[in-house]
Amino acid sequence: MITNYLLKIFLKTKPNNNDPKHRQIVANIEVAASMAINILLFFMKLGLGIVSGSFAMISDAIHTLSDIVSSIVVWLSFIWSSKPADEDHPFGHGRAEHVGGIMVSALLIAIGFEFIKESITNIISPETFHVSPLILFLILITIILKEISAQMAFKLAKVIDSKTLKADAWHHRTDAISSIIVLGAFALQYLGISGVDGWAGLIVSGFILYTGIETAKDSIHPLLGEATNMELINKIKTISLTNKNVRNVHDMVIHSYGHTKACCLHTEISEKIDISKAHDIAEEVEEQLIKELGFTSVTIHIDPVTSDFGKYPNIPNDIAAIVKTDNRLESFHDLRLAGKKNILLDLVPKKNTTDIDIEALKISFKKSFKKLYPELNLSFKVEPKYHY
Repeated sequence: MITNYLLKIFLKTKPNNNDPKHRQIVANIEVAASMAINILLFFMKLGLGIVSGSFAMISDAIHTLSDIVSSIVVWLSFIWSSKPADEDHPFGHGRAEHVGGIMVSALLIAIGFEFIKESITNIISPETFHVSPLILFLILITIILKEISAQMAFKLAKVIDSKTLKADAWHHRTDAISSIIVLGAFALQYLGISGVDGWAGLIVSGFILYTGIETAKDSIHPLLGEATNMELINKIKTISLTNKNVRNVHDMVIHSYGHTKACCLHTEISEKIDISKAHDIAEEVEEQLIKELGFTSVTIHIDPVTSDFGKYPNIPNDIAAIVKTDNRLESFHDLRLAGKKNILLDLVPKKNTTDIDIEALKISFKKSFKKLYPELNLSFKVEPKYHY
């Protein structure tokens, strides 16, 4: 409810995750709210840690301080990512968001390692600390505030599909869970069970470290070139095939640069359609994909395909049978009869097929085809694995 209210005040329109200005406004909301809550929580936890003498609580306070630093990093990364394209970065600076996410994760990992060392020291040489009902109540308040901050960050991350805001949300969530563990340690101490402060600190530290590693993975994958979401692939196929002239869609490659997204794909149309009409068909599909899926640009390659194989009408079915019996192959496309004796096509390997297997399947496919049609010339290529 609070998140929707803030979006209504500052954004004043439906969020568009492809608009850098919208992304910056949403990030500003998350950063401002997080910093306000975290500054309050830092001083509360630090005061509680000093008054009680608890290392786990002081560690938790430093963790909250790191949240303030991470929010600043998030804010700066969004400013950087919203910079327009330039000569050196023609696709813009959208991936700077992921760099920000890595920095937030690195901060978590560093804090986790440092707290592990301190916690082990505290386990070896435990210290007693003071606990009162008021302290327990104040810790509970910090947990509630921190979870509110995490929920807000998660929702705003979903609004603009941002892994950086999601990493920051997990930073807040780990802080809330850390405080829960500290609350448990304080409750045990209050009940007369001592020596748990160091162990609580160790659990908190391990959780911080684990979260830092997991959020780092989320930010690193897009920079390395992660696999495209199959839901998006299916949407591209569905939209493209609404054009009655498009028979099939394949060889899709998606490039994501933050809020800049480009798509390249091949569409199959009848070889009988003239080149001018084929160009118009490609432009119609490009415009539809940009409009419905929010791509910055779409490039379509037209593949002419044969429907009449003359005296070889069984070729499509025979090739389908060969592909079906080879567990290294997924499918085929772009089947064409060039002239009277030349068969052209592309083979699609399964994603787990190795390079060695691909070389072997080339030999076996050609052998199987030539056994059926020794008089024909066969030319084919195997698609790379990053094509869909």
